[in-house]
Amino acid sequence: MLFKALHIKVARNFATKLQAASTKNKKDSAGKRLGVKIFGSEVTYPNDVLIRQRGFKWKPGVNTLYGRDHTIHSTVEGVVKFTKEYEGNRKITTVHVIPKHGPNKKHRPPLPYCYHPELYPELAKFNPPPVESVPTPFSKKLAEKPKRTDLPKKVGTTSEMFGVKLPEHLRSIKQIEEIEQIDENEMDVFESYTNEVNRRYSKITEHLSKHE
Repeated sequence: MLFKALHIKVARNFATKLQAASTKNKKDSAGKRLGVKIFGSEVTYPNDVLIRQRGFKWKPGVNTLYGRDHTIHSTVEGVVKFTKEYEGNRKITTVHVIPKHGPNKKHRPPLPYCYHPELYPELAKFNPPPVESVPTPFSKKLAEKPKRTDLPKKVGTTSEMFGVKLPEHLRSIKQIEEIEQIDENEMDVFESYTNEVNRRYSKITEHLSKHE
């Protein structure tokens, strides 16, 4: 029996499918838009946001204030300045605003008030002079450009009306009303054209009156 047990083959069964794993890295929230909004040596105005942060990574300095979400704002108009200090191995960055007058980009200057010369002739003497337009290269080219003379002349009547076309030799005349410019043969052709237009117009009006 002992020898027979030595010849018995040991068989083991392994899994044919992997076990399902779980992960917690499936969610992703939107960014909070944190960071520096106005950098050093840039112009800032009162109540502008300088830095949005969580915790005091940047500390508020002169002419600044911070909110409950650690956002740093400027209190005056000026230029942003960053300073660095060291406490042992720890670096502390502070943001300041140096008072300085910046360019007016948000509000336009008011227009000068002018008095009416007829209603207030005495006060109208002190009105500012009118601003002359500065010529540009494009306006100079338009002024120097010669006018075109090869454009087609305006015809006095329409070339087509109610499906009846005006003869070509009558289209070149500027004003059909001037009888002196029209020969007798051309006048007969024009009368036949107007009679045909009037006939078709009356026919269309009769057709429309039946369906009213």
